[in-house]
Amino acid sequence: MGSLLVYQPPFLDILPMYAILILLVPFVITWFQRGYIWQVLLGSLALYLVSSLNELFNLFTLPFHGHQLNTKYFSLPSWQILFILGLFIGFLFYKGKTQKWQVNKSLFYTALTISTAIFILKNIHAELPFINIEYATDKSNLGPLRLFNFITICYVVIYISFKRAHWFTYKPICYLGKYSLEVFSFHVFLLILLLPIKMQFNTLYSVQLNQHFFFYPLGTLFVFLGILPLLFLAPTLLGKTRRPAPPILHEPPVVQ
Repeated sequence: MGSLLVYQPPFLDILPMYAILILLVPFVITWFQRGYIWQVLLGSLALYLVSSLNELFNLFTLPFHGHQLNTKYFSLPSWQILFILGLFIGFLFYKGKTQKWQVNKSLFYTALTISTAIFILKNIHAELPFINIEYATDKSNLGPLRLFNFITICYVVIYISFKRAHWFTYKPICYLGKYSLEVFSFHVFLLILLLPIKMQFNTLYSVQLNQHFFFYPLGTLFVFLGILPLLFLAPTLLGKTRRPAPPILHEPPVVQ
C-alpha cells in the first residue's frame, strides 16, 4: 500500500511526493527542450495558486488531499512548484544561461535583506496588517511567503557558491550529499529505532529560551554525537560505495 501511495509509512515525510514528482522529470525536460517553458511554468503556478487559495478559503476538496494519493503532511499541488522551478533552473544552468545572474551583487544583497527580514518577522511572531503570517509561512501547503523566502535563500547560496566555490567542497558533507537517498533511507530507520531514547532525553532536561522556544541539550547532543556520525555508515551498509570509473579521455570509436 505504501508503494502504491495509498498509505503513508511513518517518518517518510516528503519521499512519497518525491517519488511522484520524479516521474514527471522526463516529460518536463522534454517540454523545456521543445520550447514550452512558459507553458510549464504558468501551469505549475496555476496549480500552486489553486491549492494555496483553497487552503486559505477552503473552497473545495482537492483529490491530492483525500485518500486517493496519500502524501500525508505535504500538499502535492503546492510543493510541485518548487520541484518545477528547480528543474527550470537546472535546465538554464545546463544551457549556460545563468552566468550573469550568479554574479549579480545587487540581486544578492536584495535577496539577503528579504530573507533576513522574513526570518525576523516569522520568529518574533509579528502581526502584519492584511497578511496572515501563519498561512503565508505554512510548511505543509508551502505558503507564498515561505516559497518566496526559500527562493531568496537559494539565490544567496548560489551567489556565495559561485564566489567562494571552495567553501562547498568539504568532503564529509559532499559524501552525504552524494549518497543522499541512502542517507535519507537509513535515517528513517534510525528515527524509528532511537526516537524513544530522544524523547527520554528531552523530558530529562530542557531550557526555555522564551515563550516559544525550548532548547533540549541532551537531545541535541545525542543527535550530533550519535545520529549524525551513524549516517556516514549508510552507503556502506546499503552497499552503494564503490570506486568511480576512470574518466573517458577520448570518445570510443563508433562500431558500424
